[in-house]
Amino acid sequence: MRDGVIIVFFDLPVKSNTEKKAYRDFRNYLLREGYRSLQKSVYFKYLRNMSMADYYIKDLEVNSPQTGEIFTLCSNYKCFKSMYAISGELPDFDKIRSPVIIL
Repeated sequence: MRDGVIIVFFDLPVKSNTEKKAYRDFRNYLLREGYRSLQKSVYFKYLRNMSMADYYIKDLEVNSPQTGEIFTLCSNYKCFKSMYAISGELPDFDKIRSPVIIL
């Protein structure tokens, strides 16, 4: 088993009511799919198997708004876990790998 993490970075416009709704819908989609917030516009999801990364990226493409910028980065879990917090608090890495995520 080769576990990893997919990280989603996004910058979506929120000037009009339509753009605000698209932002809310995209954020709700991320939460519903099991992504967790790292920062305001940075979400991540633990993958038990890195071969699933392509599936999740295609799913993000289908569910993403038409405007704004969305980027993904796939990383192995060991590299993600070596993240260092200069300011703020890192997520509990043990909870990320558990089958039941407690928020």
